[in-house]
Amino acid sequence: MFINPGLITVFHGCDKSVRDKIVSSEIEHIRHSKADWEWLGAGQYFWENSYEMALDWAQYIKRHPMPNSRNPILEPSVIGAIVDLKNCLDFLDVKHLQLLKTSYNIIKDSPTLPKNSLTNPAVRKLDYYVIENIHRYIESDGLPQFDSVRSVFVEGELTYPTAGFKDKNHIQICIRNSDCIKGYFIPRLEE
Repeated sequence: MFINPGLITVFHGCDKSVRDKIVSSEIEHIRHSKADWEWLGAGQYFWENSYEMALDWAQYIKRHPMPNSRNPILEPSVIGAIVDLKNCLDFLDVKHLQLLKTSYNIIKDSPTLPKNSLTNPAVRKLDYYVIENIHRYIESDGLPQFDSVRSVFVEGELTYPTAGFKDKNHIQICIRNSDCIKGYFIPRLEE
């Protein structure tokens, strides 16, 4: 078990009305997504230390609304949170990448194995299924559940020719246990 003892700052893109309801405690937390296309499984999604990525996401969703969304984005905004990842399934750690590989190898021959979309890289049904299989396995063995999931994603255009960096690289956080969220805030932008 990996316990991450530090607090980190994370950001979530949403409509301004949702942000304001959470900060005023009218709503306790951001929505816990169980959509089968989520990259890191079921949970509450944040960008680690990236206000700009959260705002970019909110602006994207305003232009491309999600079907059947309960909270369409009319006014893109960002809410910040301080989180403790606690027992984190961290894919920046090689032992957790091995756990991911093992999970896939256990289920790879299933006739109903979902696929990641080749045309829409944001739809990760296979990744969702493999990660949720890890959580099912751990629960069935009576082991401590993971409170969060963390991974780096390399996306976007090259920052310059032959670069090893892309302009949308980010670390995504999925909070499975809302007790990890220590508090919310409205980010103050530096001038």
